Amino acid sequence: MRLNLQEPISAFPLPLREGELEPIVNLQGLLGEIYDQSSYDLVIDYNQESVPPLEKEDADWLANWMSQFEVG
Repeated sequence: MRLNLQEPISAFPLPLREGELEPIVNLQGLLGEIYDQSSYDLVIDYNQESVPPLEKEDADWLANWMSQFEVG
């Protein structure tokens, strides 16, 4: 599965054995909960360049998105 930085991660069914009900995995929600509970916003310096660097289109989108949260 290829992910796009600008789009939320789609939920997907998790294949199990034949005849078993496939649960739907909400990976975006799980990652959000882990991020919040682990307080990554206090640990990660979002002013640093990402590794690996983002492509220009994604870097521009991220800068615009982050500007919504600037205080001042």
